[in-house]
Amino acid sequence: MRTPYDNQSYYYDLDWRRYIFDGETDYAWVSDHRVLAAVRGILSVSELSETDKAVYDELEKFLIGFDYGASDYEKAKRVYEEITGRAVYHEGKCVQADDEVHSILIAGTGKCVGFARTYKLFANAVGLKCGFREDGAHMWNGVYVNSEAITIDASTVGASADFYLWRMRAVCPYCGHENTFGNREAGRPCGNCGIQIQNPKYN
Repeated sequence: MRTPYDNQSYYYDLDWRRYIFDGETDYAWVSDHRVLAAVRGILSVSELSETDKAVYDELEKFLIGFDYGASDYEKAKRVYEEITGRAVYHEGKCVQADDEVHSILIAGTGKCVGFARTYKLFANAVGLKCGFREDGAHMWNGVYVNSEAITIDASTVGASADFYLWRMRAVCPYCGHENTFGNREAGRPCGNCGIQIQNPKYN
C-alpha cells in the first residue's frame, strides 16, 4: 500500500520505543505507531503482531481508492463516518479489549479509548494531524482541519461529523476581526477587541 504521506519525516524514539510522526500529537500513553509505520512502508507488514496485522488489513481496505485530494474537512468527516458506521459503544463493564483499535474494527464495539485510537490512526493515515484529548474519565480527539484543532468524539451516540466539524465565521462589527464559532457556541468575546459578538447561526 502506498499513500502520499509515505516520505514524510519521522523518527524512532528509543525511550518511548515508538515511531514518532508528529512530535506534538504522538506522545501519548496509547499508540498505534507500528500499524501506521507499516502503512507508510517503514515497517514490514510481516513484522506486525497478528492483532496489528488485522488492523492493518482493515485500514488498507479503507485507504483503497481514498480521495487524498479532498479537503481536511471532508477527510475528517470520512474517517468519522467510517468508524461510527462499523462500531458501537460498549455499554457493559469495561474490558481491556474495549480500548483497542482491533475491537472497534473487528468486533465492532469498544469504549472511548478504542474509538479515539481508531480515529487518530485513520486520520493520520489520510494525512491529517490528530491528537488525543482526555479528562481522566473520557478520551476523544482533536483533529486539525485547516490548521485548527477541532474536538471530535467518534464514541458519542447519535452525533454526526458535521456536528463537530462545522464552523461559522463572523466579522466583529467593531474591529473587523474574523471570529470562528463552533456548532454549539451562541456567542463569545471577539478574539481581538473583547466585545461580545453572537454566532450568526443563532441570530
